[in-house]
Amino acid sequence: MARRGEFNHLVDMLERSVQRFGQRRLFGQRLEAGWRWITYADFGAQVDEIRAGLHAIGVRRGDTVALISGNRVEWAAIAYATYGLGARLAPMYEHQLAEDWRYILNDCGARALVVSSQEIHDRVAPWAGTLGQLATVLHMGTDAADSHSLAALRVAGRGSPEPTVALSAEEICGFIYTSGTTGRPKGVLLS
Repeated sequence: MARRGEFNHLVDMLERSVQRFGQRRLFGQRLEAGWRWITYADFGAQVDEIRAGLHAIGVRRGDTVALISGNRVEWAAIAYATYGLGARLAPMYEHQLAEDWRYILNDCGARALVVSSQEIHDRVAPWAGTLGQLATVLHMGTDAADSHSLAALRVAGRGSPEPTVALSAEEICGFIYTSGTTGRPKGVLLS
């Protein structure tokens, strides 16, 4: 058990921060009209919706959720939602070669993949059901009317909340793959 002020693991850190700092600003996005801010509470709600949505599509403890995206709030929300299920995150870069994505998806045994754009989705969606354990490919590009969107997954999650699983600090929460400059990318396990 952590001492007062310390965290047991990443999900504990998020949940306690949301409770303590709910209405404070957490992430800001610079737009033409100025800054748009998201609070800890808003971020916590987004994580909760994604966690429940991932559970609804079959992601369970020990499964892997892969992500092809640049830095953005959704990246962090998907990460924390995945961790909250006791699942593992395997992030990849948008500008990697498709053959690297394919190799990593197969190597890590990804069950679900979330990508940043419709363009990437169109390239990788045919891999669902044909590549390893990959069953679902979602994208961040459109609204909830598109059943393959992250927005639709969040709406589904809103309707059926899923609590976080009991976690230990030693559990594997992710794979970070090397660049592959000396051959195939190699996955480094992170707890």
